[in-house]
Amino acid sequence: MPGDASSDEFQVGSWIGASYDDEYGGISYCAMDAWHESGHDLLFSISRDGVFVIAFAHPDWQLEFDATYPVTIPIDATDIGQHWAEVIDYDMIGIEIAYAPVNINLLRKGSGLYIDTAQDTLFFELSGTSAAISRLE
Repeated sequence: MPGDASSDEFQVGSWIGASYDDEYGGISYCAMDAWHESGHDLLFSISRDGVFVIAFAHPDWQLEFDATYPVTIPIDATDIGQHWAEVIDYDMIGIEIAYAPVNINLLRKGSGLYIDTAQDTLFFELSGTSAAISRLE
């Protein structure tokens, strides 16, 4: 992700986040992540331009760079649609979703985020997400 300097760090529950500056000192994006017992990290990022990314990583993964995978993203019983997950690092996949109130409210109020792929379903508990997203925004 762009930006290399953190200007404002925060922790809300198990979520750790920060804003990151661009080369001119303005905020480029804000991101937060939380580790889950499965060994996965779940990350949310919002750019200055309003791009919202859900990313997840696992240290054991050895993914092919630039590969894409079709995924669906249910939050509790509400499916927010099919998306393309893109490999952004050897151990991380990112999914750009619409930064829309309906999606953000589902993440705030939901108890579980699912990432359904052709091979697997990943589950992430969303406890503490509401307060953390408020700080992220």
